[in-house]
This record gives sequence, C-alpha cells and structure tokens, in this order.
Amino acid sequence: IGAFAGHHRDENFHATRLTPSHHWAAEQGAVFVDTGLWKRAQWYPRAGEKDWLESVTREVKAVRSGVGFCDVSTLGKIDVHGPDAGAFLDRVY
Repeated sequence: IGAFAGHHRDENFHATRLTPSHHWAAEQGAVFVDTGLWKRAQWYPRAGEKDWLESVTREVKAVRSGVGFCDVSTLGKIDVHGPDAGAFLDRVY
C-alpha cells in the first residue's frame, strides 16, 4: 500500500539518478525521459523543429557525417574478474 500513497507518486514522482553526462545534456536543451530511477536524455531539439522526429533525424545525419556519443551508463553492468578477465574481454567486446 505504501507504494501508492504519500507525496512521491503521480506527478510528484521524479527519477533521482542522473547520468554522468546529465548536466551537459541539460545545458544542450535535452528532452529527458524517466527510465526506472534514471533520468536519461532522449533527444536534443533545436529552434524551429516541430517534433522529436526532426530532432532525431538531424542527430542521425550529424553522427553519420561526423561523430556522436551515447551515455549508456544506465544499462546493466557485468563484473568480470580472474586471471583471464582481460583476455576474455578482448574477445567479447
């Protein structure tokens, strides 16, 4: 029952975990999405763009002709350890 009561629900619930690039993304005007307890940048609109698709299309073109980055720190992590961990990771990733 406690999950349905109290102040932190509905419009008062806010994701609390921020990615390492969150502040930079906010400065760039990112639109954020709550994913679990994380707040992740979804796209970066520019003036005159009518919807998310225009922004994403521009971003895709920029990455294909130049460079881009994606903060995936909210994704799962696997701890690999042992004497052959480095060699294993060289083969996997």
